[in-house]
Amino acid sequence: MIAILMISGNLSNRCIAKSPEIRVSSMDRLQEVIDQAKPGNVIVVANGIYQTDKQISINSKGTKGQPITIASESIGATEIKGKSGFLIGGTAVFIVIKG
Repeated sequence: MIAILMISGNLSNRCIAKSPEIRVSSMDRLQEVIDQAKPGNVIVVANGIYQTDKQISINSKGTKGQPITIASESIGATEIKGKSGFLIGGTAVFIVIKG
């Protein structure tokens, strides 16, 4: 079980690079947003319990001054259950996971 803390802001794919905060409410959307994340983005997972058997792969690159943050909407209110969890790839740098 993995609990994560996220922030909010629901945007279309084309807006990801323009806005630092993106709200997600599904594991498929979380992976999609992580794959497109840019330095400074804050990815907020909505409160709830999520089930996944897929790895949540992170290969994105933040910067020292603008890390990519993955957080739950409220501390302790977002839970990811299943057979797998986050996989931080060798190319991922300056990634913050809160929760």
